[in-house]
Amino acid sequence: MASSNTQLDGEAERRFTLDGLDGKIKLLAFASRGQLGDYTMAVALATLTGRPADISLVRQLLEKRLSVNGQLALSGDLGASGGPPR
Repeated sequence: MASSNTQLDGEAERRFTLDGLDGKIKLLAFASRGQLGDYTMAVALATLTGRPADISLVRQLLEKRLSVNGQLALSGDLGASGGPPR
């Protein structure tokens, strides 16, 4: 299967202090396009057909565009990081 995979990235970060604790919010914008497969889907198909998992059988054209994450110090040596579910 012929495909053209491309990706362009841009990132912005804002650092801040909240109640004396350091933190940052990061925004990653990207244009990612390609023939991508999901291993979970490949295993599910293999279970249904009784054949070995083959990720090439479940590839599809996918586009992904944005990621946001935040980090905050909870103390001098402990922090937390998170973002929205995928």
